[in-house]
Amino acid sequence: MAEENKPNENTDFTDKQWHPAEIRREDILKLLGNTKKLATMYNDLMQIKKEGWERMLEGQRKAAERKKAKNG
Repeated sequence: MAEENKPNENTDFTDKQWHPAEIRREDILKLLGNTKKLATMYNDLMQIKKEGWERMLEGQRKAAERKKAKNG
């Protein structure tokens, strides 16, 4: 029973074990920077895909017009 009354080392919250620490959130800043880079890259990729689709649709429209004029 003497062991049950002994405080656990992990739950002994003394001033010797816990010191106030300066809060640094450099990890958050790095994460935000990486997220911004990723979003920029994705935006560039979507712009390229948009231009490709626009060219393809314009080509299909012109082909349909030529076919219609030919059959006209």
